[in-house]
Amino acid sequence: MNEQCHEFDECEALLPFIRADKPVWNAEYKESFVSDSSEICTAAQTLGLRTLVLPLDLDDEFRISCD
Repeated sequence: MNEQCHEFDECEALLPFIRADKPVWNAEYKESFVSDSSEICTAAQTLGLRTLVLPLDLDDEFRISCD
């Protein structure tokens, strides 16, 4: 489980897990990902990450899945 690897440009550090066929889940909270999730979802799918864009308050106001 990872948080904000796209926002902080750290997703490549997760590649050893992905290459070992381990599931890697990621949560993102950045506001710009909410208004346009296409770029982050494309990047997540390319890397093999299971990514959700969630509200920072985790109040279930919305949930955007990149799957």
